[in-house]
Amino acid sequence: MSTVSQSPVQKVQRSLLVNAHPSKVSSLIEDVTRTPEWNPLFTKVTAMKSRAPGPNAELEWEALAGGKRLIGSSQVLKWDSGREYAWRFTERDTGQTMEGTILLSHRGSQTEITVSLSYSLTGEVALVMDPSGVNSFLSNAVDQALHNLSNVIAAP
Repeated sequence: MSTVSQSPVQKVQRSLLVNAHPSKVSSLIEDVTRTPEWNPLFTKVTAMKSRAPGPNAELEWEALAGGKRLIGSSQVLKWDSGREYAWRFTERDTGQTMEGTILLSHRGSQTEITVSLSYSLTGEVALVMDPSGVNSFLSNAVDQALHNLSNVIAAP
């Protein structure tokens, strides 16, 4: 008999205020093929079936995490242009899932970008991965993504 392990739900949330209007930020986020320009984990993101991203759209992605190549898909859960985006990521080999959101809040001539990830390590992943190490890794990745996003937005 095998035992299925599952860690408690973990959450990473970070915010950054950037000197740009939400429309400029959202245009970069909504061009999902450009995700690897600012998100350090993703090496490729494409819309499945040539559909433009939006509610219920599906994306395929490739990522690099800790030197390991990951392949998976994402279902768009929410696509409120210029305001809120949410996805459910599923890694192909392990079935590990994670939900992510990006919220944009207009603050005068600036935009506050808030990125949240929530996940629970399950199955074999929970048996071999240290939850605090995963949380630290994802926290650093989100910090880097926000920094990169700000730099890409500021570029001429």
